[in-house]
Amino acid sequence: MGGIWGRVAIGVGAAAGFCLVWCVVLALCAWLSGWRRLAAEYPGQPVVGAGALRWASARIGIVDYSGALRIRADASGLAIAPAWFFRPFHPPLEIPWSDIEVGALPAHALCGLRLRIPALPGARVRLYGRAARLCATLREARGQ
Repeated sequence: MGGIWGRVAIGVGAAAGFCLVWCVVLALCAWLSGWRRLAAEYPGQPVVGAGALRWASARIGIVDYSGALRIRADASGLAIAPAWFFRPFHPPLEIPWSDIEVGALPAHALCGLRLRIPALPGARVRLYGRAARLCATLREARGQ
């Protein structure tokens, strides 16, 4: 295969190969982080609207989603969804506050909040930066 069609075939093959590898990586992240378990228990809707934080950061299980999430916290609970590029294998989550135990991270760790979901043993969520501040403010307003 030579000429222009050979180059087109190589380009298409490279793009398809990248997409395949990226999907495998995202599937592994969803499995290793526990996102799949959370999504099965707490399915949600896409996180949109004026109150949603874009490019928020959290650590779910052992996977850091630094700057890759959209997060909304309101009176009903915490909604988390990844940015479009990370969405395969990561459906939106919506966890009610009644199912979340909130604690501060140790002083030597980055500033943030540690969330535990007792209904799913081992499920760990750590919010950082703006997302942690939003949840802490909402928690204080609710008197918790």
